[in-house]
Amino acid sequence: MLPNRFLPIVAILLGFTFSTLCADESGILLRVEQHNTSDMNAKDRFSRTQKHALMVYLTNSLPNPADLKVKYTYFGRDLSSHDVVVINSGEQQVAVKPHGEASVDLGSATSTSTDEHYQAGGKGKAATKIPAAGAKFVGYAVQVYAGSTLAAETYEPLSMKEEVGKAQPEKAGTPAAAKPATKPGATPAKKG
Repeated sequence: MLPNRFLPIVAILLGFTFSTLCADESGILLRVEQHNTSDMNAKDRFSRTQKHALMVYLTNSLPNPADLKVKYTYFGRDLSSHDVVVINSGEQQVAVKPHGEASVDLGSATSTSTDEHYQAGGKGKAATKIPAAGAKFVGYAVQVYAGSTLAAETYEPLSMKEEVGKAQPEKAGTPAAAKPATKPGATPAKKG
C-alpha cells in the first residue's frame, strides 16, 4: 500500500497519462471504411476492373463547430512502369457540429488492367505478346485539414504517405489499346 503522501503524485501521473492517451489536440477523429470490388473480364482471364469506394466518418470532440477540408487520393501501380500512380483524387468541404459527427462519401475510383500474356496466332502464325497495361489499385490516402492545419490523416498502407504529392496521374488510355508485340524468338507472321 502506498503512503498517503504519494497519492497526489500518483493521481497527477495517472491523470496526465489518461489525458495524453485520450485527447487529440485537433479534436478531430477520423475513421475510413473502404468497399472494394474486382471483376475479371468474362471474355479473357487477363483483364480486370477494380472499383474502390471510401466513406469517411469525422467526429468533432471540441465545443466549437469545425469547417474541414477532406483531401483524398486513390493510388495504383502502373503495370508497365511499376510506378505508383494516382488513379483518382479530390477534396470535399464538410462542416461538423460541436461534439458532433459527419460522414463524407468520397465517391469511387475505377482502375482497369490487363496482365501480360500471349495470344495464339492461329495456324502457322507466331503467338503475339500482349504487354501489361493499366494500373492495379494499391492503396489510398485521406487527409483532413482545419484551415491550413492538418487535423487528421490515414494511409492504407502506411507507405502511401510517401506517395502523396509525388505520384503522377495514371496515363490516359485503356489496356485494350495496348499494342501486341511478337514473342521473343518467334518469327513475325507474314502479311498477305
